[in-house]
Amino acid sequence: MDTASPSSPFVVVQSRVYIHQPPVVWGQRDKLGNEWAAVACDAKKAHGCGDHAQKLVEGITLYLRAVDYPDLTSALCIGLNADAAGSIEAELDAPRGGLEIKGALAVATRRLLVLLVMFRHRNHGDRCYYLIYDTTSESLDMVPYLPDHLKATYTLAAVPVDAADGHELAIMAQKFGIGRAVDRDRLCVCTPATRANPAASGAWRVEALRFPELPQPFSADETFSLGGMAFWADLSQGLVYCDLLDEGSVVDARFIELPDGYVVNYPYKPDSDRKEPETRRMTRTIGCAGSSVKFVCIDRRWALPGHETVKVWTLDLPRRRWVRDEGFPCPWKEFWKHVGFMDAKLGDVEPQFPTLMPDGALCLLLRWRNRVWGQRETCYICSFDIRSKRPVWFGLVYDYCNIGPCIVPCNFFTKCSLPSPSERKLPKILKQLPKRRPEHEADNDLHVINMSCSTVNDTKITACCDTDISKCTTAARATKGKEKYVIPAKRHK
Repeated sequence: MDTASPSSPFVVVQSRVYIHQPPVVWGQRDKLGNEWAAVACDAKKAHGCGDHAQKLVEGITLYLRAVDYPDLTSALCIGLNADAAGSIEAELDAPRGGLEIKGALAVATRRLLVLLVMFRHRNHGDRCYYLIYDTTSESLDMVPYLPDHLKATYTLAAVPVDAADGHELAIMAQKFGIGRAVDRDRLCVCTPATRANPAASGAWRVEALRFPELPQPFSADETFSLGGMAFWADLSQGLVYCDLLDEGSVVDARFIELPDGYVVNYPYKPDSDRKEPETRRMTRTIGCAGSSVKFVCIDRRWALPGHETVKVWTLDLPRRRWVRDEGFPCPWKEFWKHVGFMDAKLGDVEPQFPTLMPDGALCLLLRWRNRVWGQRETCYICSFDIRSKRPVWFGLVYDYCNIGPCIVPCNFFTKCSLPSPSERKLPKILKQLPKRRPEHEADNDLHVINMSCSTVNDTKITACCDTDISKCTTAARATKGKEKYVIPAKRHK
């Protein structure tokens, strides 16, 4: 039986990372808004990133945007001081000013955040780094992107793996050159040992990888690790995994297909023409829940609105097969009947974007079916106990489909330097909040926990950082001048 701690509150952190640089021209704004809280960081270290990298990482501060319940939408910001900006300009041998910085939140686990950051200066090249924040040790590590002769394949999101003496990162890559692609596959692993003693190629250990032959192109929609294994999940096909403790000359990657009837067969097309990952994520997810790997599917095939079916399987890794969970398949209405915080009928709301939380809860976006396209969208997001089907925590999020967020437990950021409440100017969620259902219709057993934190190549890397920026800009323009700020209604005790 899975062992999982009680579900905890969470925040929804958008994947786009904001950047705050020191002003180049006198008089420009030099301070962040009061809604940003500095994340505690006791140690900062650069590994194999160049002569000026230590000064760069020491001048970086991570900020978290405070949330104002019921709005759970948050964001991260990377702040650079003047020394940090000067050090990267020196690394690029570039003049002062004109530095372009882009960042994206790649992965979030129960203890690690992995950010991808690119520094670019016109006519002076660029540098790409991974920033790894460890909430347990309150430390920030910076490692370079892959060696020049390699490019990431399937995804730029490095897989964080817990190790006895720290953490590791794993990326599947391919060597530039001629010959069969299968002969050029590599597994790149960044370990505490390689960070402490980086080689000429950087902080990565590069190993030959034997990737399985698959009937259609593979694309990693989700990445995670469990028990020293790194997993890459294609939500239309299945799982690829490998043992990072394998000491052979070649690392074998193995494949486990999705349960019967759930493999999506695409007509042959280049990767760029396949269905977008966001479309697959609307109804499916694969990830860790407690100490297990689970596959969740919201099956709406041949179903009328409100009559979707939630299906859950657990992976039996030794036998390499999926086992259906007890109590599933389960009609969506079994979850819905415990939802007492929305003034809506069963057919008004569509469950989307299932996400498995580290504590074993299942998080769902409750999206209005009659939403107005092109307008800023406000939805409820709710985590459910996967056994009892009851809500344990909920709140509101805006533009979920455009911000590509990571859902992070609220107690992840154990120490943040928050401004006093009188100084904070918190963003209010847009659009009139949906009314609560009458109290006699609400589930009297609903338990809500009080929020504890209130007090690739260069082209692919650029695209990774650009995608969320363009989506957020489009959404903001669509609602400019139409905002309606409201004071959230108090919750019933």
